[in-house]
Amino acid sequence: MGWMHGDSRMKKLMALLALWIACGVGGCRGPSPVQEKASAAPELVAVKRVDITRRLRETGRVEARRSVGVRSRLGGRVESLPVEPGDRVEAGSVLATLRVESTEQIRYLTTRVAVLQDSIAVAEKSDALQRLVRLEQQGRSAGKELDLARAELELLRAKLELSRAQRAVLERDGGGAERIRQGLADICAPIAGEVLRRSVEIGEVVRPSLGTPGAGLGPELFRIGTTDELVVESRVDQEDVNSVVEGAPVSVVLDALPEEQFGGVVEYVSPAALPQPAGSDRVEYMVRILLHDPPPQVRPGMTCKIDLVLAEATGVAALPVESVRPREPRGTDEVLSAGGDSAWEVLLPDGSTRAVELGLRDERWVEIRSGVGVGDQVVRHPARESALDLPDPTLLGRIGGG
Repeated sequence: MGWMHGDSRMKKLMALLALWIACGVGGCRGPSPVQEKASAAPELVAVKRVDITRRLRETGRVEARRSVGVRSRLGGRVESLPVEPGDRVEAGSVLATLRVESTEQIRYLTTRVAVLQDSIAVAEKSDALQRLVRLEQQGRSAGKELDLARAELELLRAKLELSRAQRAVLERDGGGAERIRQGLADICAPIAGEVLRRSVEIGEVVRPSLGTPGAGLGPELFRIGTTDELVVESRVDQEDVNSVVEGAPVSVVLDALPEEQFGGVVEYVSPAALPQPAGSDRVEYMVRILLHDPPPQVRPGMTCKIDLVLAEATGVAALPVESVRPREPRGTDEVLSAGGDSAWEVLLPDGSTRAVELGLRDERWVEIRSGVGVGDQVVRHPARESALDLPDPTLLGRIGGG
């Protein structure tokens, strides 16, 4: 019988040891976070009527409404800069003087030689044509020969016109033939206005802006404009550009004046996408906003934030954006368009799902057009294996809250 009492004591000791281990490891501390999360009831939210305002919030830059960039068609070293940013200039005012390179003088002289040669060729061909006309009148010349001579004369005249235009451009952009022959070139203001930017200093070497295919453009040396009207230029993503219409009101807050808000109106939406760096898949369009009566403190070049109402809806059935999620096909026969508004669903309290059609949305709310109605309850955070399945407002467009 002794061994039986010993076995009973051993069982009691083992039971106490098991209880002690359970309390030490965590059994006496209550349920674990995983158990607690599993046992917690899901948070429900009801479909209700709200006002939704879809807004576009982007950054922009203030620019003069009318401005032109000034480049040089002649290359050389900057000798003088008589103007500073902020100075008022008239059309034809000298902005900078270059000491042109010898190659530039040779280029100009080459155009002068081309004009002379083409002039001589035109004169000679004109005389030859007149002789053929006289022979034709005497019946001693063939008609085809006369037609060919007329065509050759027309070609030479076009060539002469081209060489004269090239010479005139160099003389105009260099301040005149005499200045170029002296080895100097004056860069002049094409319009009257204010010097908004100057991107060159004395001593710098300026690369010529030839403006011919394959030659490329030289750097912009000056920007001249009028500051009586200012605009904001902003880049808008392709998902939003079709909702931006000319004449729409815009609120503008300058980074330099964060306490003030300025009004504006959409003046222009570019018809073609802006060029992007190599390798970028972004597609953006330029939107220009005309500012209403900006004070003198607002200057070209200032950065800002724009706020534009794209669409509004009043009293529509809606849910919080985190209560909908992308819908997965229920079989091989069902195909859902990626990102389409018909490819969304909500999780019901009983664990089932229901497809919904989405409408207007902002950062907080999304309109529910069908699937569930006002008063119906859904799970606020419909969990799945991956949190990436939850709808992110950034997936619904670059938007802002109302």
